[in-house]
Amino acid sequence: MCVSRVLRAPFVRGSIVGTGVMLWLGCSGSTPISPTPPLAIVCPADVSSRAALGANSAVVTFAAPTSSGGKPPVTTSCSQTSGSAFAVGSTPVTCSATDTAGHSASCSFSVKVDPPPIPQLAFSKYLGFGDSETEGKVSIVQGILLPNSYTLKLQPMLQARYTTQAIVVADEGQGGEMVADPHTIVRFDAALVRETPQVVLIMDGANDLLNYQLAGIPPAISAIATLGAHATDRGVQVMLATLPPSDPSKRSGGGAAAVGPYNTQVANLAASHGWTLVDVNAAFKGDLGLIGSDGLHPTDAGYQVIAQAFYDAIVAKYDRTPAIR
Repeated sequence: MCVSRVLRAPFVRGSIVGTGVMLWLGCSGSTPISPTPPLAIVCPADVSSRAALGANSAVVTFAAPTSSGGKPPVTTSCSQTSGSAFAVGSTPVTCSATDTAGHSASCSFSVKVDPPPIPQLAFSKYLGFGDSETEGKVSIVQGILLPNSYTLKLQPMLQARYTTQAIVVADEGQGGEMVADPHTIVRFDAALVRETPQVVLIMDGANDLLNYQLAGIPPAISAIATLGAHATDRGVQVMLATLPPSDPSKRSGGGAAAVGPYNTQVANLAASHGWTLVDVNAAFKGDLGLIGSDGLHPTDAGYQVIAQAFYDAIVAKYDRTPAIR
């Protein structure tokens, strides 16, 4: 309830003294009414991100805009939502606020997505060394072998990822050769000089197991250790692979029972010298369908499995691609 009163009060103005009249209005139980502040909206700061390898966009999240003033409730929206994909480049995002009185305000910011980092590999020169499983013989039908090396598959796989580097994967496989043969060491040393690899990929010993079964393991492991040591002495990185499985039911699968024990010692040898183990045998997952009709040489699909195993190990060990931030 509001009450008005007329008040009289003396006043002095210069040399004049008098009494003035003042109208007083008082209300109980009410507060002054303030005007509604204007509607405003503030956008988040500009956002930067980077696309992943092989992508031309990135999923970007950003904080919601904040609004103030206006007649509530106030709704806000943006031209693109947080968590959506933004293409490489700079994308403007506009946000707006609207209140129930129909007033609106807007602001904008930018989302910048940088191109993917350029993949980089610490080493670009590789040498595959071994017997016919490195040379690339494939058992198509009994008695017929064709070249199809895993190295021929590995090189383009690496080149496709590391496009700014010239990737070399040389092949020094020799069918029928046993790793424990003294000539193998001589051939290996000559290959190191001729090819000057930075990393050597050793997968050898299948003929030792085929010819001597379990008795062939100790001399083969000793020879593998010598190969690795000669490479290390020249400053060459060593990647040591287990052997793929053999099929004991086929004509050249006589070393099948020795493959498991041999691979265990190969793994121990790699660990003791700090060499990188490439578990080719595990990559086959026991699938003898990847072994050709002679029971020893992988099929074309089997060689692809070997190439993938080496590829994964090389990327895991030697990739130096700048981190995405």
